[in-house]
Amino acid sequence: MLKWGLYTTFGGTLALVAITAWLVFTLPDFEDAVVPDRRPVVMLLAANGAPVHRFGDLQGDRVGLEDMPDHLIQAVLATEDRRFYWHPGIDPIGIARAMVANIRAGRLVQGGSTITQQLAKNLFLTPERTLRRKAQEALLAL
Repeated sequence: MLKWGLYTTFGGTLALVAITAWLVFTLPDFEDAVVPDRRPVVMLLAANGAPVHRFGDLQGDRVGLEDMPDHLIQAVLATEDRRFYWHPGIDPIGIARAMVANIRAGRLVQGGSTITQQLAKNLFLTPERTLRRKAQEALLAL
């Protein structure tokens, strides 16, 4: 029994290392992935999600983090990522909370992504909803 337990542990660890290595080696090239001239656009959507109207490129001066009021930063963190200062880029508590809510609802109703994961997705990855993209997002966030 002990022998098979060791074999299983070793095999599982080896598989986890191999999958992680594959995910790391298939990450996009950072220099090619970052698009510095993305322009924000305001879109009006109908109730069914179809775009109704798009308001052109918004332009303005970039504002550095040091120029933003502290209460704005704290408000964003309170609504988007309450444990921002206490996790390493992924939030196991948030992921578990979202999983429980999604299982109870029988569909996706919540997400467990941190601000860091959202940044990784928006800068380096595609918005596709696959386990591979989610795993790469987590690796980039870490």
